[in-house]
Amino acid sequence: PVSGRRGTGGAGAGAGEGGSPLRLESGRTFYASSLWKTPDSLSALWPVWMSEMRNAAYQIIGQALEAQAVYYLPGAFREVLDAALLELHQQENRHSTTLLRHVVEPLLLSCPPPLYDSHLRPILELVVPHFLHRTVSAWAAAPGSPLAPPGAANPRTEAELYRAGVLALAAKLGEDEQEILTDKIKREVTRGWLDVFLTAFGLRGPLLVVVGRTGKAKKTNVHKTNVVHVDSEAELAANPKKQHSSLLKRVMLFGPPAVAESLVLFCLGALAWPDSTSVRRAVQVLSTILEAVHEDARFQGIIGRDVFGAAADLLVSAPKHLAGVEWEVLALVRDVYLYYVIGRAPNDLGQGDAPSLWKPRTDLPRQVLCGLPGVPAEAVEKMEHTLKTNFTSKGQKECIRSVLRLAAEARAEAAGGGGGIDQLLLRRRRSANIEELPEKLL
Repeated sequence: PVSGRRGTGGAGAGAGEGGSPLRLESGRTFYASSLWKTPDSLSALWPVWMSEMRNAAYQIIGQALEAQAVYYLPGAFREVLDAALLELHQQENRHSTTLLRHVVEPLLLSCPPPLYDSHLRPILELVVPHFLHRTVSAWAAAPGSPLAPPGAANPRTEAELYRAGVLALAAKLGEDEQEILTDKIKREVTRGWLDVFLTAFGLRGPLLVVVGRTGKAKKTNVHKTNVVHVDSEAELAANPKKQHSSLLKRVMLFGPPAVAESLVLFCLGALAWPDSTSVRRAVQVLSTILEAVHEDARFQGIIGRDVFGAAADLLVSAPKHLAGVEWEVLALVRDVYLYYVIGRAPNDLGQGDAPSLWKPRTDLPRQVLCGLPGVPAEAVEKMEHTLKTNFTSKGQKECIRSVLRLAAEARAEAAGGGGGIDQLLLRRRRSANIEELPEKLL
């Protein structure tokens, strides 16, 4: 620490006013100046500085992956990914979103398909189960979470605060502020992980291909989107971006069993967590998975029973975070039932073979519906008859909705009140008329 004006170079450099030697000051006087901060105040900025360094490193790694040279330089890929994923289980949640956006997503999009077995699959076997555990642990720690043990409180130990991403601020934040910040971070991690799958499956981002509207994009969006438009399903199947997303689906869903199971379980958990954005994105991912794996018997239990049961229960219970996404969840329930119980894809109904030739794959969804309180077998049979004869999306959703209304009534009566059901999908539950679905939701 020195006093006097800083030199500007030349003969005056290193000297004070009039060429006099610079005079040393005490540390206390030095830190008391308005230009410099005390070590205590600087320490609060160190986590920010370290976070920016980590973000910059992740971006550099992402650029190396996008350039693809790292895949072919001997030993480079292993060294780079080992550095990025080192001690992943000890990483703070607040850094995970950046890791997903700048490392994991570029890895999925840039890895050459011939190297999937040697480069991509080992990373997926590490990362996908890890983020299932990470997100479940984060949401289970939240008071009121269906995954939280009785009496669970906010994390308070230093290790838990570190992983939650609020350790550096814990000393200066109260309990309410810590809870708000922790909740924000876990929502970002959950949504970021779902975004990775939406991008890999071609539902958004650089692999998105849309059938129709070729050359008809709005003028305001012409330079803001990389969406590819094609004129037919045949062109869609031949499009390189569509083929790329199909390869990624194959390696994720039909590769290592732990990857596919962790992916579906993560989306299943996202349906239960109180975040409407995560619910909407999870439904998109699950619908894509269902379309790809409905013929594979290995997925019948986890989708036909677990996912279908969670989605149906979500509609019956109608929590507050379901508002705005209830119709999308209902569409998922319908698709699972059509694929597994009726035996046909939603887009195939009314075309080709007669209903008598359809091949049901499992009755697990039927068992789930019949197991709901207040739902008689006759109501389920009537619903299935409607699904086989009414080929409109509107009619199919309405008949399923009428069955779920019965379960909602029984649950409300058992609880001694209507709760929040009347404000959501199953509102007007005591009316004999079923409310019409808006056309824009079909």
